[in-house]
Amino acid sequence: MVRVARKNELDINQTDFAVALNEWFEDVKKLADISIADQLLITSAGAEVYKEALEEVTNRKHRTHYNRKVYGHMADSILLAKKNPDGQRDGTCTVGFDQYHALNAWHLNDGTKFIAGDHFITNTQENTAKTVLLAEKAAYTALIAKRGGSL
Repeated sequence: MVRVARKNELDINQTDFAVALNEWFEDVKKLADISIADQLLITSAGAEVYKEALEEVTNRKHRTHYNRKVYGHMADSILLAKKNPDGQRDGTCTVGFDQYHALNAWHLNDGTKFIAGDHFITNTQENTAKTVLLAEKAAYTALIAKRGGSL
């Protein structure tokens, strides 16, 4: 025997489903709407991990005992900027060398006609990608928990 639902039962079930779907949508919208300041918190966590790894690799591979009184050493000139390479604040972070050491780092990484490149920057990017994402995930999870959600 097949049970046929009455019209009133269908209306109630559809209304409950619609209400539940709208509540779910509002929860997702609340958690997914991330401001630029919140994006900056997330990306800066990953950028900090990458900066530390790049400092360590630069010290290990390219530290010299020459005392650079004016510009300092290349490993000590790694900067973390909380803006994109164009200088706009859009929630991204940039890690790199200061203007004096950037060209030297580029030559050491890629090589020149006279210097074989050792790809220390490229390898550091590849080797720390997972760690950077885990740091960003931890920052995102903390942000969501602060908002009252969970992943």
